[in-house]
Amino acid sequence: MLDKIATIIYNYRSWIKVQLFIFKRIGYLLALSNKRTLKRRNNNMKKIVTIALIFGLSLIISACAVSHGHALFQTKQTFEQRLTSLEESPSRFSDWVADQIIEQRLKTITIDYDCFSLPSCRAQVVRVKKSLPDIKIRIYVNAMELFERSRELNQRPVQQKIAQTVKANYPNYYLRDINGHRIQYWQQYEMYMMNLSSQCPEYNDKPWSEFLVDSLYEQVYRPNARLIDGIEIDNMWPYVSWINEFRNVQIDLNNDGQPEDYWTLDYYWRQGMFHLIDSIRHKFPAGFIVTGRGFHYRYNSRLDGLTFEHIFKHGEDGIQGGNFSKVDRWIRLSQAGKYYTWNAIQKQQTHNITQYVISLLGDGYFALDGGDTGHGEFSTFPGYVDLGQSIGPARYPYQVVFDSDQSLLGLQGDYTPQANNWLRLDNGQTIAINAKKGQQVQFYYQILSGQYCASEIKFTYPGMPEKDEKQFDAHRWQDGEYYALATEDGAFAWSYTGPGYALLTHIVIRDTNLGKPYFMRQYEKGYVYYNPGDQPIYLEFPGQGVVELKSGQGKILLSQ
Repeated sequence: MLDKIATIIYNYRSWIKVQLFIFKRIGYLLALSNKRTLKRRNNNMKKIVTIALIFGLSLIISACAVSHGHALFQTKQTFEQRLTSLEESPSRFSDWVADQIIEQRLKTITIDYDCFSLPSCRAQVVRVKKSLPDIKIRIYVNAMELFERSRELNQRPVQQKIAQTVKANYPNYYLRDINGHRIQYWQQYEMYMMNLSSQCPEYNDKPWSEFLVDSLYEQVYRPNARLIDGIEIDNMWPYVSWINEFRNVQIDLNNDGQPEDYWTLDYYWRQGMFHLIDSIRHKFPAGFIVTGRGFHYRYNSRLDGLTFEHIFKHGEDGIQGGNFSKVDRWIRLSQAGKYYTWNAIQKQQTHNITQYVISLLGDGYFALDGGDTGHGEFSTFPGYVDLGQSIGPARYPYQVVFDSDQSLLGLQGDYTPQANNWLRLDNGQTIAINAKKGQQVQFYYQILSGQYCASEIKFTYPGMPEKDEKQFDAHRWQDGEYYALATEDGAFAWSYTGPGYALLTHIVIRDTNLGKPYFMRQYEKGYVYYNPGDQPIYLEFPGQGVVELKSGQGKILLSQ
């Protein structure tokens, strides 16, 4: 309700003029009351009281609008072409949500696939598509889990049918432990995990992933083909081995009663995820959009984009890693012209606008959401700043010295990259790269062994305290990435211990601007800045002022 009131106040700022008029009228009536009889004065006082009540009520409503975080910027919504809404659930896809989607002219939305089987929900989808024929509608699917709790299944007829069919006829599609018990990741919702790995037992020559794709195609897509443009896959994990520790189980992928080691679990899980994506490409028509939710680089080449969920924390690791790497990847991916979405979870107004400012650095989509355990909320964010069109891509707070994806030149150290740009480290080998203060390295690595083994890769950089030396244990994680910043002159060094070998699959070395490490992008009417550390994040309007965003700050107003 407050959202609606605030939006009305924002759109009808003539309230202020009305209040001034009423104020003047009260003064006139007070003066008049001194000249009239007591009877007339009493009548006028009744009028005054009534008018004063209206005046006070209008002030209260206006105050609620501002305190609720709206009407902060008196500007038009020029960011609408990159706004999106995530995972509208069947029970919440109301006519009001459809009205907001149409009013804000969203360019893409993600809707739970069961929406299309409910008449009231489907009617809203039809209305949205009719009003916005260019909107891209993706169906949301959690390929890794199925509900069993009746409360959820009662409003999910398609999932209910799939769950009942699997439980009755294809029980080995569930992910099980060595005792044959089904595994739950999210226990509170009675959701059971499905075997997405390439070792999933098959029925009628089909694993779980193909059965799911066929079910979605026949029950959801075919009856609604003109409404559906793509699919978004949730929980696109590169690893599943951590479930063993998280739930104190031993996963058995092929139901032979024996546990798989960590390396085998994760390898077959990724192969199964690749097969899921390929099955969608094969089953659905050309041009069908396939996106995922996650931050892992492995699946990116097979997808049309990623959704980055609730990933921002103010000051998180700064330029040393963490938030810097997330923003860096967001910009690089979103400017690739695909469907990349930066999903901001509502917290405080500063947090929300900071997320929005970061999203302006790229050309992807922006979604303001209600929580991180479900994305069925729809939230408006009317305070967009009119910056006009962007003038070129974002500028980075560094210069790339070397990128192994683009260069075959040797680095400053004692080796030359191989022809495929992958650097191999055998047991006991160390590779070092000379570095200067202010240089940053980003590297991806894989550890490849002929058998499961105890291996590790160590990473050090100039200025790192010895006790903080990074070690990556191959018992569990067979690949990963890392960012680090040299705080002194010295050398970045990698060393590997164990059988088999390690591959450094991607290396980027940058010279950073430590004095002012801003990401920056110019627009027709101003600039967007973002510092990945604890420094201010702000918008600049030449000749007008600066919108400065700081952690914990309350209202944010454009200074004139």
